[in-house]
Amino acid sequence: MRVPDDHPLNVTRAFRTAGAALAAVEAAREHGGAEVLDGLFELAVAETNAAVVVATLRALAERDTPLSRVAVRRAAGSRFALARQFAIHAMDRLDDRELDSAVVKLLTTDPSWVNRRAALTALAAVGRERRWEILRTADDPHWRVRHALGRVLTAWGASETDQQEINCRLAIEQFEEGINRTRRDALLAYLTYRWTGREPGDGTAFGAPDPFAVCPFWDWDAAVLAVRLKRMTAAERAAHVNAMPFLAGHEDGRVWKSAVSAIREHGESHHYRAVLALRADPRNGAEPAIERLLDGLDEERKHELTTGPFGRRSVGEREPLEAIAGSPFQRAAALTPTTAAGIVAEPTSETSWHVIEAAGRLAKVPIWEVEPLNPWTPPTVAKPSLPPLVAPLGAGVATTLVGPDRIAVSRVGVSGHYLLPVEGFVEAAAAGVNWFFWEPNYATLTAFSSRLSASDRRPFHFVAGTFEADGRRIRADVERALRELRVERLGIFFLFWVQSWDRLTDDVRDTSAALRAEGKIAAVGLSSHRRPLLVRAMADGWDVVMARHSAAHRGAETELFPAVPPGTTLITFNNLCYGRLLEPTHGLTPPTAADCYRYTLSFPQVAACWSAPATVEQLRDNLAALREPELDPGRRDDLRAFGAKLYQHEKVFERLVRML
Repeated sequence: MRVPDDHPLNVTRAFRTAGAALAAVEAAREHGGAEVLDGLFELAVAETNAAVVVATLRALAERDTPLSRVAVRRAAGSRFALARQFAIHAMDRLDDRELDSAVVKLLTTDPSWVNRRAALTALAAVGRERRWEILRTADDPHWRVRHALGRVLTAWGASETDQQEINCRLAIEQFEEGINRTRRDALLAYLTYRWTGREPGDGTAFGAPDPFAVCPFWDWDAAVLAVRLKRMTAAERAAHVNAMPFLAGHEDGRVWKSAVSAIREHGESHHYRAVLALRADPRNGAEPAIERLLDGLDEERKHELTTGPFGRRSVGEREPLEAIAGSPFQRAAALTPTTAAGIVAEPTSETSWHVIEAAGRLAKVPIWEVEPLNPWTPPTVAKPSLPPLVAPLGAGVATTLVGPDRIAVSRVGVSGHYLLPVEGFVEAAAAGVNWFFWEPNYATLTAFSSRLSASDRRPFHFVAGTFEADGRRIRADVERALRELRVERLGIFFLFWVQSWDRLTDDVRDTSAALRAEGKIAAVGLSSHRRPLLVRAMADGWDVVMARHSAAHRGAETELFPAVPPGTTLITFNNLCYGRLLEPTHGLTPPTAADCYRYTLSFPQVAACWSAPATVEQLRDNLAALREPELDPGRRDDLRAFGAKLYQHEKVFERLVRML
């Protein structure tokens, strides 16, 4: 007997079809019953791809059953970072001690710092029995995780008694094997500063390792380092092979891939093992590099290298599927020839395709004999076309001229970094903003530009950039920006995050000049936190430079602003210190966002600045500086006093958290 076409098993059968799985999961949400629950569970544990797993987990989470809880707990050990992230966030909805335990393990095993930080935040929630487990992150390799821990512990230390408890618990943690005591000691010093205002003395040293001691051709600019590796001769790679295991742990894929290739070409066993030793701390995120290193080795060689402490470590251990009570896998394992024959004869008596397939194998009946005659397929749905946008450009705001072509732009531009809704960009345009900062993952800004007609898009200027240091790749980034934004020319194209003059090679300069000559970019610029580098770039004739400046970070006022020559455009960013200038500190009332922008615009050398709102409300607050750009003279001193306090905190934070 076949499964009827209108039976829920027909929909869940489509879970096993790669192209139909997502649509089938969505369709199955309309159905109840054990068929859907079993099918979703099977799909979740199969881990075919991240998107399918997360969609399946969402559907399972709507059914709070023992089996759906097992699926969520197992997701904490998934090979997909997004699935593990789903399990972490599920803690808010599920009072599940086993899930809590799984998330605790992620604090020290998840290779994604985003997930470790999310696990820390979830476990720190009020009422969690195991909230103190977050102290395991005191030596986390990524400063953003330790920063999150510092914020939580600062808040928990409301009284001297609370502070003593935290200090004692951290001191006990120090005795665990393998702990990076430098990071933990530094965190304790940072907490003392936050609670008491006392800075560690100059004799308190928390030095980070010097990469130049390991890698003589090191550069802090990952793009430069990647190009140096790429351009090495075979002899040079062989000469520097001892530095390659260190670079195999680099977070930039361009770097670690080249390092791994050099080890495969010239390395000996101890070089391989030095990379495999990164497995000692799964938080290093080095597994992709290790897999690439071992790929293609014969099994005997691979076994020799990965025995003992060098074996792969899983994110989390999970019980065998057959041991899960009430699961299809347990039922399939318990099949007998008699029960299998009964299921094949009456497949709708079973709710799981995994069990039906197992029964077919046991009864020697091909699965196509019980499948529906007309398998379920996703309904044909016309993709809704979004209506064109109309975004008339407002007038009456102050503008400035940028680049060699002297393009007139509003003194405040809007970045799409925090995915401001499309209607926010329309409102910004109506307020007089005519230039926008774009990167490939700024989906809402891409949607804004692509939905404008060619004529309506013409008044706007789009700014993009690259992290590359290779002419061919830079050209590819320009072409991609033009294509996705549907424009013929970019207003400014930046070399992002330049940390080394070696990034500005003849190849980079020639490519930039060619792109400008072709009319694909109006101006070429560079952005950097390194002010001496920007001064040199301006003296060298670069069209546009972009620098950090705020009431807290005022070094540019003495080191950079006086050096701006006529014809060079200086743009500032990070005027809110990622929002930290808007948070109370040391008992002082924070400034408004508009005043922070007014502060940087009050300097005559500053042509314009960027704002990066996440919401329309934030946009309106920011654009008050565009409507009324003048800074009240009485506010300048207040801003500087507040900024000085924040800067003091930032320097302690950088020394004790950021740089370790």
